[in-house]
Amino acid sequence: MKKISKRYTIATKSILLGANSYWEGVDFKKVQHDMVIVTQLPFESPDRADVKLRQNNLTNPFKEDTLPRALIRFQQGFGRLARKENSKGVFVVLDPRFYESPYATLFQKKFA
Repeated sequence: MKKISKRYTIATKSILLGANSYWEGVDFKKVQHDMVIVTQLPFESPDRADVKLRQNNLTNPFKEDTLPRALIRFQQGFGRLARKENSKGVFVVLDPRFYESPYATLFQKKFA
């Protein structure tokens, strides 16, 4: 990841495709992002062992754990685009759940 990070930081025009690493703290402090395209909302897989263990004793794992964690990750991802008050960029969300799900307004409020 270090090599990719270095190349991305020094490039004048570049595209970086990322997955979980974008949501999990890879940060490019010196780079001004012009556009972020989100193909899927950042929900953790319920099949992961650590997620199953963490949610084992919860009454409503989605509402109590999965959704709040996804909202935080989403807000952090958006924050990478809008670093300063005068930052400009485009944040595109392609996942239909952002518009159509019962929890869509919770994600949309992160832009307010």
